Amino acid sequence: MKMPHFRHLTLSLFVAIAGGLLALSYAGAQQITINVLYPGGDQPGAQKTVQALVTPFEKAHPDIKVAFQSVGWDEAYQKITTDLLAGNAPDVIYIGGRWIAPFAQLGGLLPLDSYVGQAKRDSFPAGVLKGNEFKGKLMGLPVAFSTKALYYRTDLIPEPPKTWDALLADAKKVTQEHPGMYGIGISGAAHVSTTSQFFNFLYQAGGSVFDDQGHVTLDSPAGVEALTFYTGLYKTDHVAPNPVEYNREQLPVLFKQGKIAMMIIGPWGKSIMGLDPNNATVPYATATLPCDVRCGGIQVGDSIVISKNTSHPKEAYEFVDYWTSLQAHTTFDLNGGLVPMVQGEQSNAAFQGAFWEPYLTMISKGFPQPQPLAWEPFQTIITDMIQNVLLGKQTPEEALRAATKSIQDKQLEPSAAGS
Repeated sequence: MKMPHFRHLTLSLFVAIAGGLLALSYAGAQQITINVLYPGGDQPGAQKTVQALVTPFEKAHPDIKVAFQSVGWDEAYQKITTDLLAGNAPDVIYIGGRWIAPFAQLGGLLPLDSYVGQAKRDSFPAGVLKGNEFKGKLMGLPVAFSTKALYYRTDLIPEPPKTWDALLADAKKVTQEHPGMYGIGISGAAHVSTTSQFFNFLYQAGGSVFDDQGHVTLDSPAGVEALTFYTGLYKTDHVAPNPVEYNREQLPVLFKQGKIAMMIIGPWGKSIMGLDPNNATVPYATATLPCDVRCGGIQVGDSIVISKNTSHPKEAYEFVDYWTSLQAHTTFDLNGGLVPMVQGEQSNAAFQGAFWEPYLTMISKGFPQPQPLAWEPFQTIITDMIQNVLLGKQTPEEALRAATKSIQDKQLEPSAAGS
């Protein structure tokens, strides 16, 4: 009777000792630390977003510790550039998708083609994934992106405009019938969002910034049509307040104040206003963007890249892969108020309803952000082009011609990168 009991105790003791030895062995093992740079990580709510990623990942990967670093967005580009050139950049870096080309051109990014399988590729919108390529190689994965929708006052505009002509007609009607209010707000300030706002119209007119070979194509009939219409909302038709005074993120304030009746912006416009669509003061709804010769809108996003000099490429990609997985990314989008991007997210109940429907529809109608070899000078050229027309310094034709020449002279075309 005692032998089975003795055997049971012996086995229990053995398991306890073995478990203790394993624990001691693991405790003595070196834990790998993955350093992640997350611009804007010091902003309100960012810590919650970060912790929602790190805690479950570290629990599933006890041999990997994730250490987040933060920097302001205003300093991020210069810091990352300096770190990449010095070869001491963090393992994983969160960047604006517009920086893929310049950082890849520096030779600082690890190509991800050997890590990312087809199923992973298929989980992203094609246009957004394309924006993460450089010279045919996948240099990053999209981690956040936005489609755009038209916000319109439902008490003043019964049905959303479907075409440019209808947009202009509605804007004129509101401006004429409601003194002190403009039909629409557009941006023209020296700000990254001004480029995006104009590119929506350029694409809809059938134009592009660069062709498939990477040559600038701004100076085209479609470019003239788009720039003429966009700037004409202020200069000719007088249905918008002075765009030079506003960037896109300031338009929701004008909308909330009853100074404009329409605007184009991402879902964060609702958060900026702090108003639900059915509020009693400025009731509104969202709609897909009006069309010209084609429908669609720019898809601008952020990306995750891996430093080429990382000592832990496998572990770094494990975290990148996790961050862009369905469950983790859904949490990330919900915390950040972002458009659901990863395949399967759209079925989440939080993204259902009339407000989100246009944003989800625009996912299949999107085109990627242009990828010049250096973003900052490119952005200056585009905003100068728009402002010169708005301020009457140049005609649309002259401004487009000058912008095209500047892009070529500064060797910002993707084709200038060579093979």
